[in-house]
Amino acid sequence: MSTAKGKSDLTPVEDLTYKDAVAELDQIVSQLDSGSVDVDNLVAQFERAVNIVEQLEARVKVAKDKLEELTPRLAMEDQE
Repeated sequence: MSTAKGKSDLTPVEDLTYKDAVAELDQIVSQLDSGSVDVDNLVAQFERAVNIVEQLEARVKVAKDKLEELTPRLAMEDQE
């Protein structure tokens, strides 16, 4: 038995919070590992997992870039 939602019930990946995206990814990986995803949903679940990973990586990159941009401002404030 699969607990996967139908495609129309899924929140778009870009609308998931980081925490919700990680939780859903964990759930998908657990289902794939346990073999509880039927063949009809296997590709859809795997594709969803790939999309979530890509979205998470993009968010981490944005956060990293922003931190790198802000860090020098802290150093300037310390010199004042």
